[in-house]
Amino acid sequence: MSTHRVIVHGTEAGTANGPGRPVNVDGQDIGVAVDLDDLLLLLEEHDVYDLDTVEWRGGGPDEWGSA
Repeated sequence: MSTHRVIVHGTEAGTANGPGRPVNVDGQDIGVAVDLDDLLLLLEEHDVYDLDTVEWRGGGPDEWGSA
């Protein structure tokens, strides 16, 4: 089982892309998640299934800003 480096940036980093939080996996931008369910779907598309590997920047999993 391989471990991925996952970073979920704060909402302020996503303002150019609209609401949400930019997400990186192994140094690659994979999209912007607007809530936790959206993040789970985005990560699943990239074979990441463990939220324990997520590095939260600019707020934890309960902070998504205004959508």
